[in-house]
Amino acid sequence: MKKLFVIVCAATIMVASTSCKGGVTSDLKSQEDSLAYYFGEMWGNGVGSEMKNDPEGKSMDKAEILKGIETVLACDTTQKAYIMGLQIGMQLNNITQQLSKQDSIDIDKAKLYAAFKAAFTKDSIGSPQEAQEKVMTLIDQIKNARLEKSPEAIANKNAGEQFIANEMKKDPSLKKTQSGLVYKVIEEGAGTTIKASDRVKVKYVGKHIDGTEFDNSGDETRTFSPAGVIPGFSEGLLMMKPGAHYILYIPAEIGYGLKGQPMGGIKPNETLIFDVTLVGVEEEAQAK
Repeated sequence: MKKLFVIVCAATIMVASTSCKGGVTSDLKSQEDSLAYYFGEMWGNGVGSEMKNDPEGKSMDKAEILKGIETVLACDTTQKAYIMGLQIGMQLNNITQQLSKQDSIDIDKAKLYAAFKAAFTKDSIGSPQEAQEKVMTLIDQIKNARLEKSPEAIANKNAGEQFIANEMKKDPSLKKTQSGLVYKVIEEGAGTTIKASDRVKVKYVGKHIDGTEFDNSGDETRTFSPAGVIPGFSEGLLMMKPGAHYILYIPAEIGYGLKGQPMGGIKPNETLIFDVTLVGVEEEAQAK
């Protein structure tokens, strides 16, 4: 935008300070005519250059682009509402194209327009925020429904369930909570069971069910609130007292869920194992 502003200023100064010379058509009879010419040349060069360097732009029909520009520029200056409609239509079209390209969600444009018209022409305009919440929820639901049916998510879920079932058969000391969390007490702590409002000092190792690590606090403790971690980890911490050492087996439903955590190497619907030692509670939080 800054670069464009500089170009506009340069073109304006040039037109204001020089007369039309060779290469400019003979019907440019005033500085305003010259300004119109150079302004059009500037935008023609700019848009043409952008299209030339854009893979998608290269495939566009320039004649159709010119037709659209001509339609808008030919509008009477009193037709501001019509021009605004064209702009809004372009925005809606771009959004539907992005959803299709990025998330493979195809929007029925006829239904979209019908809903827009009904909402836009009502005597009482509804809340955009409430509608936006519904839109975001539906997008998540559609994406999650597809992800839930993906072979990877199904395989990870089945593998996790089988792993926990096998571990519980092998080790009778494992306990299971109503949420699905399975845990083993290696050592009980002492003192008061921690609260969700505490900030706890913890050492832990996070593993996949094949035994490979995805996270390790190492020799140093990490301090955080039980409310700020995945539900299964939080539930495990809230059963512990300072000094306790538990092993937590966390199914995806109370872990990172269908989406997993790609940046952390956690796949969709993956069951995780955490070897957790509650070192203590941060003194400031404890004092409160």
